[in-house]
Amino acid sequence: MSGGASTARIPVGRRPGAFPRVVLALVAGLGVAACAGGGTEGRAVPPVDARAAAPERAASERLVERGRGLLEGGRPRDAASVLERAVRVDPSNGRAYLELARARMVLGEPEVARGLLQQAAALLRPYPEMEARVDSLRAVLGGG
Repeated sequence: MSGGASTARIPVGRRPGAFPRVVLALVAGLGVAACAGGGTEGRAVPPVDARAAAPERAASERLVERGRGLLEGGRPRDAASVLERAVRVDPSNGRAYLELARARMVLGEPEVARGLLQQAAALLRPYPEMEARVDSLRAVLGGG
């Protein structure tokens, strides 16, 4: 290859366990990068709507943070379970959909992840830095 970025695709299911480790590294890096540059007090995104002050949003955000920790700690199945609860608690929390998409990517469920990214994009549209994260995850998935 000459000078350009690699566009190699990782075959899902070819080597058991290989896809999730590689994707976890890529996806975890996207999560950390988003927190490092945006928001206040390490938060990746400001509240999306007026419901953000509601107890549901606060509970959902706590679950999102717990799920992120599990995902970054190499426990994607547990992370997905916690993040699914975050979505149920507050269906308007775009970060919950975004982080759940990351977990589903690591679990080797790209189609599910694409649908979750679509929902996250709709909810996070007012926040360009979060739209960039959605686009980055879509690029990792490819074809989406």
